Amino acid sequence: MPDTLSEFVALGGWIWLSLAAVFLIAELLSNSTWFMWLGVAAGLTAVVSFVAPGLNIQMELVIFAAFALAVTFAGRRWFKPVMKVSPEAIGINSPAGRMAGARGQTVDAFRGGEGRVRHGDTEWQARSEDGSDLAAGLAVEVVGVEGATLTVRARA
Repeated sequence: MPDTLSEFVALGGWIWLSLAAVFLIAELLSNSTWFMWLGVAAGLTAVVSFVAPGLNIQMELVIFAAFALAVTFAGRRWFKPVMKVSPEAIGINSPAGRMAGARGQTVDAFRGGEGRVRHGDTEWQARSEDGSDLAAGLAVEVVGVEGATLTVRARA
């Protein structure tokens, strides 16, 4: 093994801590939770590397893989249910939450309290808030979203 590579491998725990930082930064940029579990696994591998400095790189890679699998499965098992967003918690980070308060215009007259609304460059299926029929070309405001259907009311 060349001297440079052996010196690099001798850094052991510091390499794993650096890799953990890279994974956690990637998690911040991606917001997927997958990189978070790898970052935790790399951090745990760093602890093992500091406690047992004589391990070779192959063994550290096996330890990292084992930690990555265990932490990913445990994290998804125990944290994913906690991280689910309830319908009441929809906010500005949700496209549906951002639609509340948006303004649009009815495309055609509503029949049976349902019709189509133009918002920006898109037409949406819509229903009136109180079930009333709205006239064509009427200015409306979005008060809710259910799936791909907007709930609207006439603007004053």
